[in-house]
Order: sequence, then C-alpha cells, then structure tokens
Amino acid sequence: MYIGTVQELWRYPVKSMGGETLDAATVGSGGIDNDRGWALQESATGKVASAKNPRAFRALLEYAATVDGPTADATVTITGPDNFSVQTSDVRHAARLSDAIGRPVTLARAGEVDALYESEWPDMEGLVISNMSLDLPVAMSTEKTSFVDLAAIHLLSTASLHTLAALAPESAVDVRRFRPNLVIDTGHATGFVDAEWVGHDVEIGDSVVLRISDNATRCVMTTLAQGSLPQDRNVLKTLAVENQQEFGGLGRSACFGVYAEVVTGGSVRVGDEVSTRT
Repeated sequence: MYIGTVQELWRYPVKSMGGETLDAATVGSGGIDNDRGWALQESATGKVASAKNPRAFRALLEYAATVDGPTADATVTITGPDNFSVQTSDVRHAARLSDAIGRPVTLARAGEVDALYESEWPDMEGLVISNMSLDLPVAMSTEKTSFVDLAAIHLLSTASLHTLAALAPESAVDVRRFRPNLVIDTGHATGFVDAEWVGHDVEIGDSVVLRISDNATRCVMTTLAQGSLPQDRNVLKTLAVENQQEFGGLGRSACFGVYAEVVTGGSVRVGDEVSTRT
C-alpha cells in the first residue's frame, strides 16, 4: 500500500549534535552510512556524551556536524557558536572540542568503544520512564555500528508533524526537535499515522526494505533549546497526552514517529516512493 514519498533525508554524524540534509544516502544493515558514526566520550567517566543528560551536555545541541563521505576514514567537520569550526583531520580536535564543551572529551568512532550514556527523564505523566536518570547502552536493539540510542533508522511522517503543530499551536514544532532520518510526505493523511506502520515492512525506492519495529518514545531532548528553537516542555507534554502508544513491551508512552531495522539495504533518495508490503 502506498504511504507517500521521502521528503527529507537526514544524517547526524556526531551523536546529539545537529545533522545534515542529504539528497541521497546509502543504507546498510546498521542504518544510514555514518549516521551517529561518532560521539564525544567523556574522559573522566568513559561515558558517551548525550544531550539526554542536559545538565552536563546541553551544549552539544549548539553544534552541528557534517561528514565528507561514507567511508570509515571520512573527515567530520564540527561547527558551533562564535565561528567555531574543527575537523577530525586536525590533530588538536579533541582539545579544541574539550575547550568548547567545557569538559575533557575525545571523539570516539562507533564500534571502537562500548560505552554507556546517561539519560535523564523529566517528571511528567505519560512517559515510559519518569523522574529518574539511567545509564543506558547505545544501539540497544540494533548493530553496534553506530551511536544511535535504540534502532537503526527513525522515520517520521508529515501527518504527525502537522497534527502535533495543530495540537500545540504555541510551540515551534520543527523536525530538528525529533532528529529523524527519514521524513515521509504522507500527503493529505491526518493524525499520528506512523503508529499504523509498526509491525510492517516498508519498501523505499527500488531496493531498500525496512521493518518498522516500534513506536519512537520521546524524552527530554524534544524540550531543549537547539539552534533557533527555544526550550519548550509543552511539546513533550502534548505528546504525553495526545499520542500515547505501546513501546517496547513497557507500556504506553509519549511517542512520535517510529523506529525501523534494515531488512534489505541499498540507496535512498529524496522523492523515492514509500509503501507497505502486502
């Protein structure tokens, strides 16, 4: 069944930093090449730096990363406030990033470290976890080839974006808050239609097949200021009221978009058709 087309394609080379839009990407068994391929690792604790621990790493959301290609030795460029710019080819990149973030860090490559990250959950009814902080492993349900939190790929529909914007008219509902890999233009569809895809395989373009594995539970990162977007707890509160879905066998939680694993890899382009397998 036809769902829509790929409207936006995103890659986030460094965990918790802003990403880059692409016209096309290669999808491997672990997701989009070089998506969350790197992360800052805190020297003192060995933990992966994540803005899900905003007391320590909120500043990561002020930075953005791009990568010059799909290969393992690709160069990453990180930019940020006050004209900050550094490339991984710079032998001093770790020292410069440490100075910028305000904590001693190194830049780790996915697959080279098996570290935890700290995740804070606000005190809010409707979250699968509330009012606590947990140390969690990266790539909990997929290959350990990236620093994703859970699954290989995250999809989000335009229908869900438009529905949330209508329910929270005072909030800045922007795709950057939710960090999907694929934004699917679902045309005139309304409501949180992504949830209907869970359990199905979807075909994208000529070759890629994804298995929609679960709803995407949302956390504190959706509420934080990033780029031109202000801090806004109402985004998460609205989802907690209006879009509770089953997540991971843990019960109902505030969700937005869906997670997927890769059945068949290949190339994805903006404009590719997306359909569920019959």
